Amino acid sequence: MAFLLDDTTLKVENYIIVIEFYKLEFLEITIKLF
Repeated sequence: MAFLLDDTTLKVENYIIVIEFYKLEFLEITIKLF
């Protein structure tokens, strides 16, 4: 059970990191366009 919980936490953290990364990329592209 603890293993499953840790695995889920890692997936959620990775998901958040990916979202933050794409937000930054999107902002950079938007700034370059305007």
